[in-house]
Amino acid sequence: FEDVGERVDYMEQGERKEMRKKMKERFENRRKLFKKRMKEHRQEGEKDGENGEGVVCTQQYNPVCGADGITYPNRCIAEKQHGVDVRHRGRCSKNLKNKFNSWKNSRDAGDKSNPQIEE
Repeated sequence: FEDVGERVDYMEQGERKEMRKKMKERFENRRKLFKKRMKEHRQEGEKDGENGEGVVCTQQYNPVCGADGITYPNRCIAEKQHGVDVRHRGRCSKNLKNKFNSWKNSRDAGDKSNPQIEE
């Protein structure tokens, strides 16, 4: 880094401006490419995710109560994999059935498989 610092110190004002301009252009090009790829990824996910297929949700346990009265491990699993609107954050009331009651325990034990759905 010292060599770069020394070069910058000895650069003339015009060279510094040109270097900043090139760095800014590179950053903008990378930002545009990232946005384009994210847009393509979201569109592919929407096509694949119509029936919950192709949608990848995190294994994060942040329970939500679905409009169907079932507690889901997180918003993504409820909305994207099961097509259920979220009623509120947190668990549904205890008298309602919890499809994913064993999911958190199995996840904490190191099991990375999908949650077991009780019928």
